[in-house]
Amino acid sequence: MKLSRSSFRSLALRGLPLLAAWFLLITVSACRHTTPTEPNPTPNPDSCCNGMIAFHVQDSTGAPINDATISLTGPNNVSRTEMTNGDGNAHVVKLCPGRYVIHTSKTGYTTTESVIELTCNDTTHLTTTLGVASHANNDCCHGRITLMVHDSATNAVLDGGSATLYYNGQALSTKPMSANGTVWDGLCPGHYAIALTKDGYNSTRSDIDTLGCNGTHTVNRTMSALHGDCCNGVFELAVKDSMTGHGIAGATVALSGNGMSWTMTTGNDGGVRFANLCQGGYHATISKDGYPQTVLEFKLGCNQGLGMTKSLLAYHNAVCDTASLGITVRDSIHQDTPVAGATVTVYLNNIVVAHGTTDDHGYFLTPSTLNGSSTYTVHFTKDGYHEKSFTWQIGECYTHTETFYLSHQ
Repeated sequence: MKLSRSSFRSLALRGLPLLAAWFLLITVSACRHTTPTEPNPTPNPDSCCNGMIAFHVQDSTGAPINDATISLTGPNNVSRTEMTNGDGNAHVVKLCPGRYVIHTSKTGYTTTESVIELTCNDTTHLTTTLGVASHANNDCCHGRITLMVHDSATNAVLDGGSATLYYNGQALSTKPMSANGTVWDGLCPGHYAIALTKDGYNSTRSDIDTLGCNGTHTVNRTMSALHGDCCNGVFELAVKDSMTGHGIAGATVALSGNGMSWTMTTGNDGGVRFANLCQGGYHATISKDGYPQTVLEFKLGCNQGLGMTKSLLAYHNAVCDTASLGITVRDSIHQDTPVAGATVTVYLNNIVVAHGTTDDHGYFLTPSTLNGSSTYTVHFTKDGYHEKSFTWQIGECYTHTETFYLSHQ
């Protein structure tokens, strides 16, 4: 069939929508078969494993503890161990999220357990306080430290004052210094230090070598006398005849204290003067032919001036047996404190002529049966104090009184 030009034009117009639909279908199909875009990469599992725990370990006084062991366990079988430095600090890094168990320990201290939960890249601070471990049932806690303290200038052994022993940075015990040695028993292994204080001396603190299992150390330390700050004290003594009241010229006064000694002779007025004395305790012995020897003890404060008068009774040829000794005993550190219950023994030519104990006022009176114009030795003992002996000359038949001081062990 032969189409007219107008018929062909009409058929083309009717097929145009069909052609458009066909083109659209091809386009959509092509889009459906385009290669898909690559997905985003999987997050790095280590991106949350930059957490940190900062540790500080101290004792009950707040002092840092060095060389403490910190053991940490956590997720994925993580196990770390660190030691604290001299400031008591340590840190563990590169920790992933999770629950961590921490044990903090050091020889001589109780072990402490802590638990910390970390999230992504947390930074956490943990302060741990360790207490001193109990010494009970510890086979290694029978150690001993014996302390001897000397004057740095004279090398004389020092008595009195206080010594404090520190164990792993914590004060353990304070004891009086003793000329026979200050002893601490029942000590566990660990690091020890010692602090010394004494009137008239510069205070000092020093470390002691680490004590091993049931170790024994003898520790020698020196203390230097104060100079300048508290060494301008003055002691003036007037020695007089008790009957006439006049000064006794030519009497010898021997003064000792703080590891030093001086000897002077009284002038025409019976006086002597000792200057540039350091703070501390002193012992003066007065001797003169025809008079009983007399002993004085006193204590000087910092740059203190002290004046005393001592009257001596001259010997007479009269023989009697009605003399007595009145003795007061006091603490050498707290000189106003009487020492009750001290045992007093009086000897004449090595024979006991009086024996007893001091009362609550530190006083002891011998029977009035002692010989006049005789020399006696008086011996003192008391638990917690050093034994002490004095020679005491008396010259008349009456009660002779004197005060004596005992020093702590």
